[in-house]
Formats: sequence, C-alpha cells, structure tokens
Amino acid sequence: MNLLTIAFCFCLLFVSRICVSEELDLNRNTVIPHTEVELAIQNIVHELNETYLYPEKAKIASDNLLAKLRSGYFNQHYEFSRFNHEVTSILFDSTRDSGFELIKQQPMTLSGIDENKEESDSKQQDSITVEVLENNIGYLKITGNLHFQNENEVLAEHLKFLSDVDALIIDLRSADKVTINLAQQLISYFVEPGLNIGNVRFNKRIDTLTSANTIGFDRFKKDFPLYIINSSFVAGSWEFFGHTLKHFHKAIIIGQETMGVGHIARPVKVSDTISIIMNHAVITHPVSNESWESYGVVPDYFFEGNTAFEKAVDLASSQVMNK
Repeated sequence: MNLLTIAFCFCLLFVSRICVSEELDLNRNTVIPHTEVELAIQNIVHELNETYLYPEKAKIASDNLLAKLRSGYFNQHYEFSRFNHEVTSILFDSTRDSGFELIKQQPMTLSGIDENKEESDSKQQDSITVEVLENNIGYLKITGNLHFQNENEVLAEHLKFLSDVDALIIDLRSADKVTINLAQQLISYFVEPGLNIGNVRFNKRIDTLTSANTIGFDRFKKDFPLYIINSSFVAGSWEFFGHTLKHFHKAIIIGQETMGVGHIARPVKVSDTISIIMNHAVITHPVSNESWESYGVVPDYFFEGNTAFEKAVDLASSQVMNK
C-alpha cells in the first residue's frame, strides 16, 4: 500500500468519524416544536399528580410548570438537550429530587436496527450460573440483567439444581437489573410462605409484598447457611433482596456497601418523542419501615474483589463442617 493510498484511507476515516459525531449531536439536539413542548409539559404535570411518589412535592412542581407554561415561557421550540435542562431544573428546584430525566425516543432506522442487534447480542451475556463447590456448597452467580423470557421458570430450575446443597452462596457482584417480582420470588425460597416481606409505597396507595409458596425448598427456610456477595454497584431490587434477608436474619452479607437506590423509577411517555423518568415507588421493610435509600445494604463482612468470594467460601465451609 503506497503513501497516497494510506493518506486517502485516513481521510475517509476522519470524515466518517466527523459524520458520526455530527449525527450523534443532531440526535441529541433535535429541535422540538413548541406544540410538542407544550403537550409534553401538560402531560408531565398530569403524571406528576398521578404517578410521582410524593404528592405534596408533585403539587409544587406541577404548579411551577403550569405557571411557566401560562406565562408563555414554553411557547417556543427547543433543542432537546436545552428542554431537558429547563424541565429537570424546574423539577429539581421544586422537589430537590435529582431523579428526573427526559428521554428522546428515536424513530427506528436501519442503523437503529443494527444498534438493537448489537444490544441484543450483548444481552446474551446475561446469565444465571450454578455450581456445586467442595463441601456441598452451592454457588449461584447472577450476571447482567435478569430480563428474559420465562425468567421465573429459569430461576426456579437453577435453584432446583441446588436444592440439596448444605450451604449456598449467591454472588451479585456482576448483577445489574432485576424486577421486584423476581426478587420477591427469590426471597420466597428462604422465608416461610405468606410472610410480609416489604411495603411498596406509591403516590396514592401502599401495596404489601408477601412471600410465595416455594414447594420443595423447606430446608432453605430453616437455619440454612446463606451468603450474599455484594459490590458497590448493586442497586435497586437486588438491594431489596439482600436488605430483606439480612433484616429477617436469613443471610450473611459479604463484600461492599451497595449503591443505596431505594426508589423505583420508570419512564412515562409524555409526547410522541419524549418520555420522562420519575420516581414512582419506594420499598420499605415491613417491620422496621426502614429503607436502604442513600445508605445501601451494609455488609456483615467488608471485602473487595475476589477476596469477598473467598471469605464466603470460608464461612460456608466452616458452617458445613461444624454441623
């Protein structure tokens, strides 16, 4: 390859990167017409009053947004990034809640399909791994998101494989997202059925979460050696899992303090191309009424990296051999 060809290739690479960068900037700063801006504000006000976790703060925030809307403040088109900043700033000033975020919904294109394929390929790494270690110690490792078809049945099958172990280590260091329902199911393997394991508070109601009847796992519920390994990245419903079992004295926690994300957020569509993420629920312990919000799940044994796993194995082995 001669120097001219190499130079030409570098030029093509440079231009292509500029094009990609400009395309990303264009997507990020897509102009939103004032009609959609006003519609989005009206729907955000509605969702604040119907969905947002704190009704008193919702009223303050919605009143402030409506006042801005009626004054003509939003009677203009916006670049998306600026609109996001304007709205979330008003919401934060009104509620002191930094959990609000606007999301731009991009139309599906050929490149979007390719990106979705890449995302789908990466999700193939999401997994549940089970293994029986020395001294009949079960090991269950969660990697990535537990969001896939028949997730409840898949989890049940993996636990069935471990139903005869003498101790169990659940490794959440690489875990990402999990639904409340799946965390509730996993808790149910280690507590008596029908037990109140959490209260979920919404805008206008409180729901009680109870443990399910998990047939064939009675030995897991009676002084069973259970060890949960956490990292500082564990958050949300996985914190619900560890926090609940720790407070019911069903598990020993090893590793690091978790992130302390007790609120449950969800996206709500407010226009054809915009959604807003807002906190719509919080889980608390049914007896203490405590949450792990801002504190995280504090481990019984502080360890980082692979030493946390080694400590869990040591504790489990000692418990099994001293029976």
